[in-house]
Amino acid sequence: FPLPTEKRSRAILTKCMAVDGRHQGEGLLNLLVLHLTEYQMERGRTRLFVCTKTGAAPFFKDLGFYEVAQALGRAAFLENRKNGFANYIKKLQEETRRAFPEGAAKGRGETAFEAGAVVMNANPFTKGHLYLASQAASRCGILHIFVVEEERSLIPFSVRWDLVRRGTAHLENVVCHKSGPYMISQETFPSYFLKEEAAVSLAHGELDAAVFKRIAEGLGITCRFVGEEPFSQVTDLYNQALKKELRDGGLRLDVVPRMCAGRKAVSASAVRHTSTTGSWRKSGIFSRRARGNTFSLRRRSRCLRH
Repeated sequence: FPLPTEKRSRAILTKCMAVDGRHQGEGLLNLLVLHLTEYQMERGRTRLFVCTKTGAAPFFKDLGFYEVAQALGRAAFLENRKNGFANYIKKLQEETRRAFPEGAAKGRGETAFEAGAVVMNANPFTKGHLYLASQAASRCGILHIFVVEEERSLIPFSVRWDLVRRGTAHLENVVCHKSGPYMISQETFPSYFLKEEAAVSLAHGELDAAVFKRIAEGLGITCRFVGEEPFSQVTDLYNQALKKELRDGGLRLDVVPRMCAGRKAVSASAVRHTSTTGSWRKSGIFSRRARGNTFSLRRRSRCLRH
């Protein structure tokens, strides 16, 4: 499954590998992994990732993979580049230095956190996302916004990235980052080795937290902000796991109440539903700062991914 990278060669998340129980112990999984690695390398896809059960992680390490993070007892995330994650952290640090050459924005007075973070898909970027970013930015010296880079959304990443940057440009203490291949969405997270939906959400939250704790350490982040989730039990379970794991790592998870339009909480999924009626603009819940670039999606229908 393709993951985003900065270069033209895409990263590949390898998953759904198994060997029939009748043939286990014959070295077939070794051959399968080596074949898949060679197959991808021949096609210029040199960055390979694996998400697997923690018990299987040593096997992949023996085949040249390096552990990025692990949710103890549930899942492990590995890659085939020894310094891949370290280089990713260096890139984030350089982006932050360029955005704030003199350190955190001056003249903001005391804030609750020196640095905080928001991870968003922004599919699309609504007033709800802007509200979350604004609330988080008001509590931090620097706010890092990570935009999920996977192409698994109605709106392509290039559009979502532009909307988030334009929509938050007035927030002087915000720096935007592309998530790269290290933040895996719920849609991409391989759940085939977990039997229950609740276990999938918990494992995804725990693994996401394990990766994020390493990012936070590199950027001095002490708090992650998420929007309140009144609609999705899956996302709520994910947030619960995220909160526990971050707390155990000395970090805080702040849940920001949803912005409401009238009596209804703003929901990106509800906005996507309006795409079928062509009423994007009439919904009135797009950020005015970003709207100029957005939609006329009917005229830019090539951006829609059905």
